[in-house]
Amino acid sequence: MCRGGPRPLLRRDDDMRVVIVAGGTGGHFYPGLAVARELLSSRAEVSFVIKRGDYVLPLLRREKIPFYSISAGGFNRRFDLKNFLVPFKLIAGIIQSFQIFHQEKPDALLVMGGYLSVAPALVARLIRIPVILHEQNVVPGLANRLLSRLASRVAVSFPTSLPLFGKKAILTGNPVRREFTNLPPSTAARQKWGLDASKLTLLIFGGSLGAHRLNQLAVEAIEQLPSYADRFQILHITGASDVTWVRQRYEKTPFGFYVDSYCHDMPSAYAASDLVIGRAGASTVTELMVVRKPAIFVPYPLATGGHQTANAKVLADAGKARVYEQRDLNRGELKNILEGLMKQPSDWQGWVKKTDPLPVDPARAAAAIADLIH
Repeated sequence: MCRGGPRPLLRRDDDMRVVIVAGGTGGHFYPGLAVARELLSSRAEVSFVIKRGDYVLPLLRREKIPFYSISAGGFNRRFDLKNFLVPFKLIAGIIQSFQIFHQEKPDALLVMGGYLSVAPALVARLIRIPVILHEQNVVPGLANRLLSRLASRVAVSFPTSLPLFGKKAILTGNPVRREFTNLPPSTAARQKWGLDASKLTLLIFGGSLGAHRLNQLAVEAIEQLPSYADRFQILHITGASDVTWVRQRYEKTPFGFYVDSYCHDMPSAYAASDLVIGRAGASTVTELMVVRKPAIFVPYPLATGGHQTANAKVLADAGKARVYEQRDLNRGELKNILEGLMKQPSDWQGWVKKTDPLPVDPARAAAAIADLIH
């Protein structure tokens, strides 16, 4: 077990202590961070549990939130020798969780889902610490179906998830950070990314870890559209493994562009953009609800239970996005889609102006979950 971050020297007896388990991907971590900020504003003491070597570690240090790291690993559904290590990591995570709870003595445990949450939730249930589970997606994965049995309450992001968790379920929405509710002006945001303030901007990203096939499809389609370079420019967040070749390919086109492996300021990226192409993780979908940007979703085809497709349909059914299955796309198909959108920007700009109500307001979700914990 590793511990990091500052701890206040004095603790008021009436302060609530909450441990939040969140990490591995931005889809788990950032909603947890939004709730943490809400709890901290009400004078609760908050600490995080993340996995060993998690990429979110510097983010917690920047936020000055104490944290612990534990051993954790998930099963690969395909044959993988690393699967044999998962039970040993779980046992180690259980021992480490006992140590954390002995030190922290939390009043509640908030788990944001995924395999990282299993060991802390098992221990919390055993020693009678209340467990609150948050489900970000419309369709829960295997870990969250298990965790729901250990939880006293399950906060869900979408109304269609309520029947899946029975009487424990409460509709809260998926938390987003406050920065998403107050975006900077688009002109200033484009200048930050070194882009032309007067051109429409296409934002492409595949989530916090990137999406190789989506990167390929997007680059190959854009390479076929040089005649539209006077109208559009590209802001492309690739993930660590693809950043070099994507940048090199754009350098051979007439398009203005900015390419990076990771984006620490998604509110600014959204502010700079006019149209988003991306996967359909729960955080991406809920952030787009708040920032009101039109989107083309290409859900990750191997997502458990097709949950990304189910997430994307929330906005598509409200007329605010379009969904294309990856198996139905090639560079020619995506090129035709983009060309049609480039010819008639007013068509997709009108998607977000549709009056169809959205099922829940993510901007209020962090406060709703904090109230649930209190």
